[in-house]
Amino acid sequence: MGVSRKFIDRLLEDRVLEARRSSGGKHPRIKISDVLALSAERERERSGHDAIRDAFADMGLLENA
Repeated sequence: MGVSRKFIDRLLEDRVLEARRSSGGKHPRIKISDVLALSAERERERSGHDAIRDAFADMGLLENA
């Protein structure tokens, strides 16, 4: 996903991602389907932001486009 461990920890804390710990395990276990779904959602948001920025740039409303 290209994010830091600290960010993943925050997602777990905020319950954006669900995790479980195996018996005797230190590290959380996260379902790959949850990770892929979150990654897809982040990509949809990113592409939406890009489209808005491009529209503003096309209208000449951005200086650094």
